[in-house]
Amino acid sequence: MSVNRYWQAVAAGVALGISAASIGGCGQLSASTADDGTSAALPAATNSASVLPDQTEGAKGVAVDETTESATLTHPARTLTITGSGDILIHPSLAGQADSNGGAPSPDFAPMLSDVEPLISRADYSICHAETPFSPPGYRQPFPHYYVHPNLAKGIKATGFDDCSTASNWTFDKGIDGVRRTITSLNRAGVNQAGSRANAKAERVVVRDVN
Repeated sequence: MSVNRYWQAVAAGVALGISAASIGGCGQLSASTADDGTSAALPAATNSASVLPDQTEGAKGVAVDETTESATLTHPARTLTITGSGDILIHPSLAGQADSNGGAPSPDFAPMLSDVEPLISRADYSICHAETPFSPPGYRQPFPHYYVHPNLAKGIKATGFDDCSTASNWTFDKGIDGVRRTITSLNRAGVNQAGSRANAKAERVVVRDVN
């Protein structure tokens, strides 16, 4: 037996020895995570010959079970699609267009985002960035404190966004009330948010389970 073949046999023996301790008589065992992150299943050893080297004959005394099968994947490959947007920043002209779409008391922002809705809604998880906090309805503020009606949250939801980042250089433009109004409006519309907090007890790090 060649030297390479000898060490292949020794490696197989170690693997089978660990396997025997793991399966406890079961017909199949779950191996550790494979290189590509998927679990692998190995067949239980049956009628395997000893793979320990014979001390008197060296490598010539090693017997190898040639019937050992290769590992097979137990889980098919899965995919996850994520989209992310830049700033959703409502300049006065966009606020005026939303008023035209839905009427001044209830502006509608969704039509301005309709072109990207198929892409955003089709993804497993879509994240937007609501750069400016929402204003009290009907209270207009000039630049640099952009007026953002809370109905923007409904437009974000209608476009298919699942989550919004709310942390930016504008976050406190409307004080803590603006922070809370933004969080509340997004939550009511069914949009997750992270980045700013309504109070000191809220979670600083948010983890989402997707697909």
